Amino acid sequence: MDLPVEHLATFAAIVDEGSFEGAARRLHITPSAVSQRVRAMEQRVGSVLLRRTRPVEPTAAGSAVLRAARQVERVLDDVADELGQGPSGGTLIPVVVNADSLATWFVPALARAARETGARFEVVRSDETLSTERLRSGEVMAALTATAEAVPGCTSTLIGVDRYLAVAAPGFTAAHFGDGVTAAALATAPVIEFDRHDMFQRRFIDRIAAGHAEARDHAASDRSAAPDRSAAPDCPAAPNRPAAPDRPAAPDRPAAPDRPAAPDRPAAPAGEPAGGGPADARIEPPRHFVPSSAEFATAIELGMGWGMLPRLQCAEALARGRLVELMPGSAFELPLYWQRWNLRSPVLDRLSAIIAEDAALALDVGGAR
Repeated sequence: MDLPVEHLATFAAIVDEGSFEGAARRLHITPSAVSQRVRAMEQRVGSVLLRRTRPVEPTAAGSAVLRAARQVERVLDDVADELGQGPSGGTLIPVVVNADSLATWFVPALARAARETGARFEVVRSDETLSTERLRSGEVMAALTATAEAVPGCTSTLIGVDRYLAVAAPGFTAAHFGDGVTAAALATAPVIEFDRHDMFQRRFIDRIAAGHAEARDHAASDRSAAPDRSAAPDCPAAPNRPAAPDRPAAPDRPAAPDRPAAPDRPAAPAGEPAGGGPADARIEPPRHFVPSSAEFATAIELGMGWGMLPRLQCAEALARGRLVELMPGSAFELPLYWQRWNLRSPVLDRLSAIIAEDAALALDVGGAR
């Protein structure tokens, strides 16, 4: 497929500026020339590449073309750097990173990369389960993500495992979990979540609820397997008694009228056992939402609620007694993958090497257990 470099640059400018007119101003050409280039690309690709909204948005096919445009731009920037004609401030490398990694180990790695490569970095913050969409769209060149499967045109490398602990302030723990971390306590103790995509606390609650349900099932199974003690022991047969003399037959009595059949009982509602007891309901505790990693940890220390924190972020507070772990030994593991364009680039290669080296120092590198 032949897509001229100037057409790819035009396409990237349209997405960056949000409109055909903005791209025309940036490239110093007419809006008509911008439209002609896009039309020529759409004819060659055989698909619509842009939704004519405000701002414009690339379609699925357009995202693939945008990624190609960014990669061509990256190659040209590398060539310019090698020839000593690159921008004085260094080239801009956009990457997407989850908030917890930004708050713990990633920024020092990025600072080292900036010193060693001379590049500038644009950090886009996104949930680790959603960050690959930014990579797929061509918006960024690399992503720190929980997704192992590589985005088309990219490579994926496991760089370590972050471990999350359920923690709370000592006073909060005493007030809400004095009798242990039970399903009943979790139903009433306030919980702090990063945003409505944050599923770490939900997973912890579901694990506790499942453990309690399994314990009840085992107890019920043990009771049903116990021997029946209600049966009386065998007794010797009583001796035969002489038959009683025949009694005269009683006079016939009129037959009793038929009784109406008892009405059927309604079936137990769906989700409720036939015995009539309520089924286990999904635990829905009171929630706070704090969409900032540092303030999320502060809110937990201040006793607003309990929450899941990376071990790197809460280790000091645990050691100093400002936080306590609700269930020691029950950490959740989050494998982290570094996905990047499958493109030879000195800057991107060095950035990736630095990220892998610093992750090896900060994270568990043995993989998820």
